[in-house]
Amino acid sequence: MERKPTRNDLTEQQQAALRFIAGYLRDNRIAPTIAEVAEELGTHFASAYYQVNALERKGYVRRTPSAHRRMEIVRQPDTEPGANPG
Repeated sequence: MERKPTRNDLTEQQQAALRFIAGYLRDNRIAPTIAEVAEELGTHFASAYYQVNALERKGYVRRTPSAHRRMEIVRQPDTEPGANPG
């Protein structure tokens, strides 16, 4: 069941996933796996996969489909699409 979007158009789960991904990228210089996102969120793999797909669809992250652990943050919740996340 999807929760109501916040003012930034992200659900609480999506915000938590985005924060985790950003922190993981900062600390490890590589993206987390979906399994690691699921573990952090305390949810199932399928739910984490759904959240990451939603982040990509909404323009917050970009993934390289053919490359393992290739994900980047392209927008923070308070920025417009295409703006430099800093």
